[in-house]
Amino acid sequence: MYRYRAVKLPCKFEKHMLHIPYGLLAETLIHGNWEIITVTTDISLDQLLVERLAETGTRLQLDPIHLTDVIMDVIL
Repeated sequence: MYRYRAVKLPCKFEKHMLHIPYGLLAETLIHGNWEIITVTTDISLDQLLVERLAETGTRLQLDPIHLTDVIMDVIL
């Protein structure tokens, strides 16, 4: 089972930025614990877009090996 979450990325200059980049965290359920598989950074400044990607990836159980292709299809 896979779970995707939108994550706000730490930024050294966050106090001075008007926008915060968001990425996706991919996790898998192993023996009752969520284990991180990968983090994809700087997908978009649009938090809602990344949250929708996370929800869709989780609902459709997107295999993380296809994550880059899906992201490229959405942002290009």
